[in-house]
Amino acid sequence: MRRRPRDHTRAGVTWTTPPTCHREPPAGHPPGARTSHRPPARTVRPPASPTRSAPLSADAHPRTAPEPGPLTPADTEELFAAHARGVYRYARARLPAAEAEDVVAEVFAIAWRKGELPDSPRAWLLGVARRVLANQVRAQQRRAALAERARVHPAPTDPDGAALLGELDELRRALALLRPADREVIALLAAEELSTAEVAQVLGCTTATAATRVHRARRRLRAAYDQLDQGHRHDER
Repeated sequence: MRRRPRDHTRAGVTWTTPPTCHREPPAGHPPGARTSHRPPARTVRPPASPTRSAPLSADAHPRTAPEPGPLTPADTEELFAAHARGVYRYARARLPAAEAEDVVAEVFAIAWRKGELPDSPRAWLLGVARRVLANQVRAQQRRAALAERARVHPAPTDPDGAALLGELDELRRALALLRPADREVIALLAAEELSTAEVAQVLGCTTATAATRVHRARRRLRAAYDQLDQGHRHDER
């Protein structure tokens, strides 16, 4: 209900009272009760939970340390000069010369991509070569590698050199009596001059297992020599 403005006169001065607005009481409010004209209270929302934070940007995530890069050209050349011949001998014992060279190239390409090498790079490189040659018959061509060494060097004319060739020939025949796994162990020990720990790294087994295989291979090699000696004595009769 809207009231009209009222005129007031005091001491010859007339002024008008502005109209007032009468609000109807809300439903359920008793008649005649005073109605508050205060504005409604503001609803104060609690602060956002600290766990509900905005998603972090990609730059806000912690960065991991960068992976080691490839070897420098100087490091690769030094590694190749020190170990290429050994890797080639290992591959050449199982493959023709051209294929063995391809194995060497692949092994050093893997080493270049790896970036960091272990403390014993020679054993690690030979282990890589062994995995590259996984589809080949292991150590089956080791006799050919020994014959290749004897062929590369000129045949000696002195008695000591002739005796050495005789020992190599006897070694080839003894190795022929061994299983391929035993021939590989003997080749790693004698030709490559690896320790038992390095043999374990090449074969991908524990040092204890490698020591057992080394012991068995040496025992069987001695038995092969004894078998050859018995054959010689039988031929002399």
